[in-house]
Amino acid sequence: MRPLTDCLPEFRIHCPNAPEPVALNMLRQAASDFCHQTRCWREVSEVSFINEALRLTPAYQSLVAIEWAHVTGQPWNTLTPIIFTDTVGEGYNSSTIPRYITQQNTQEVIPHPFRDRTSGSAPFNVTISYWIKPNRVPSYGIDADTQNQLPDHVIEEHCDVIAQGALARAFMVRDESLFDPERAAVAMSLYKNGVAGASDLYIRGNQRAKPRVTGHFM
Repeated sequence: MRPLTDCLPEFRIHCPNAPEPVALNMLRQAASDFCHQTRCWREVSEVSFINEALRLTPAYQSLVAIEWAHVTGQPWNTLTPIIFTDTVGEGYNSSTIPRYITQQNTQEVIPHPFRDRTSGSAPFNVTISYWIKPNRVPSYGIDADTQNQLPDHVIEEHCDVIAQGALARAFMVRDESLFDPERAAVAMSLYKNGVAGASDLYIRGNQRAKPRVTGHFM
């Protein structure tokens, strides 16, 4: 992981008058949008469920979508990602094997149908692949250096694009030292071009392959 402040030099080349708190806020919003739009930040975790929702991300990050999930050690036993409101009750018992997984909110996922806690059922492990993003608004009570971080490859490959997204916002701030709608439009155009290129890169798995089409939900 690398700090978001590594993008500051790219930002300040074009907007040296912006106060650092403003610059960091704009960079964070742009980074959140970039990760959401391109799905460049992917994690794979093994988690243990009984019948309760499980938090996959810390308070300063949010889930974008689930890519896939399966019972750990049984890749053929998949859990289909579905929209939370599409879950259908199928009876709860200790032998139930969940068939779906759904995003209950921006940080938690839950399998369906549940295993019945009262029947003495043991937890079961699920391996899940999912995309995440930093929250647009910082979380209070958490150190800024902890939450203002992105994966190394995002900073190294897309720092300039994130900076352009931040500049597009900064140049629309109603301050005479920053406000410049024409430069904001140019920066937004460069940002959108960068997002389009990165989206194609990650959808294709960084290879010359046909785009993957996988079940997901927002």
